[in-house]
Amino acid sequence: MVDLKLKRVSIRNWMKFGHVALEFPEKGLVLVQGVNTASGGALLSVGSGKTGLGEAISRTLLGTDGRFNSLKQCSTDKAGNTYIKLEAELFGKPLIVESGYRCKELSTTGDALRYHYDGKQIERGKIEQTRAELSRLLGVSPLLAN
Repeated sequence: MVDLKLKRVSIRNWMKFGHVALEFPEKGLVLVQGVNTASGGALLSVGSGKTGLGEAISRTLLGTDGRFNSLKQCSTDKAGNTYIKLEAELFGKPLIVESGYRCKELSTTGDALRYHYDGKQIERGKIEQTRAELSRLLGVSPLLAN
């Protein structure tokens, strides 16, 4: 995964986020800070969404669970419509990884995972199959990802 560059992440109905899209710089270090305005400044950045952002990226790209076992638990909406789209570059080629729960883009019935790379769209019958192919492509085993 040495030659992976994150470009953009779009998140909908995920933990704290109703809808957010973030662009990553071409070079450099990314620092994520947050301010919890609901606490009037007493809690500083607790609850501002920093961990949620990291979990959305790592779950989509690597399949790590984070604080919750399923996408349904991460959804801000009981009906679902949870969607994460991660755009990256892998070995100089565009890589798009999408995950979601009950969303029109992927599946209206439950969890889903799909990725696009090298002119191919990969979405197998079971998420575990798609995840295994994506892990091989990235060169990250599930054990290492966790």
